[in-house]
Amino acid sequence: MSFVPAPALAKIALLVLAGLVAAGALRGTPARARHDLWLLVIAGTVVISLAGLLLPALFFSVPPSWVPLAAPPSTRVLALLAVAWAAGALVGAFRLVHGLAVLRRIGHDATPLSRPDASEALAGARRAARVTRPVTLLVSADVRVPATWGVRRPVIALPAAAARWSAERLRLVLLHELLHVRRRDVLVELVLEAVNTVFWFHPAVWFAARQLRLERERTCDEAVIGTGARAADYCAHLVEIMRAAARGSGVVVGAGMAAPSTLEYRVRALLEEPRGGGKPRRLRLRALVLVAGALAIYALGILTPCAHVA
Repeated sequence: MSFVPAPALAKIALLVLAGLVAAGALRGTPARARHDLWLLVIAGTVVISLAGLLLPALFFSVPPSWVPLAAPPSTRVLALLAVAWAAGALVGAFRLVHGLAVLRRIGHDATPLSRPDASEALAGARRAARVTRPVTLLVSADVRVPATWGVRRPVIALPAAAARWSAERLRLVLLHELLHVRRRDVLVELVLEAVNTVFWFHPAVWFAARQLRLERERTCDEAVIGTGARAADYCAHLVEIMRAAARGSGVVVGAGMAAPSTLEYRVRALLEEPRGGGKPRRLRLRALVLVAGALAIYALGILTPCAHVA
């Protein structure tokens, strides 16, 4: 449907399936292992697509016996598919640009958090998260949940209710958002949006992006718990923030701490699933090396000459 060759689209689907199997093998390990795995899958999607586009004459093809005995699509059909893909990509690009404009507007209209302990809380959370870059802390009635955006100049925006939060809730929220800053998750999110814009029609790509976002939030959750916070207390804060968001107005922007689509999964994982801490690092490394090797072998298939189909 897009400018990416059809064999590449099939390869992407198989790559995502392999990622799902590998992610299942990593259950019980820290979420960062599965996050890195899905990030590798997304990177592999881009590599396979570019290789199929730039090296069409060398692109790996299936054996001739696997090719159905059907006439190739006509030029008119291909043109219609190209128009459909372009229309979908334009919609995705518009959503991305509109989202960036919303962030810019919110940042312009927001105000500094007006509570006496705000500066001290931000400084303490920055030390705990090991963030050395300056971070702007704002409060806005236009956001429903805590959010972070900005690559060079990170911004944390809190909902208006943050003025009445307990000191502990404020500390945990800031720590979670600053972990996104340290990991540069905003940049990864921009890449995900670009990939989803190109592959808007490919459910496997959307699935991989969703899994990456889920594990991104779980990684930050586990890092917050690793600082000494009790999982039950942290989850209670998440649920209360989400309840307040459901009653309020505004939009969910940036990397939301309590995004509705991730909350149930994250709370259940924190309360029910065992966390391996730092013990399975060797297992994580081996798994990622195996996946990287499989991806390399998979990509090398691109260099196999195409078989001529009569």
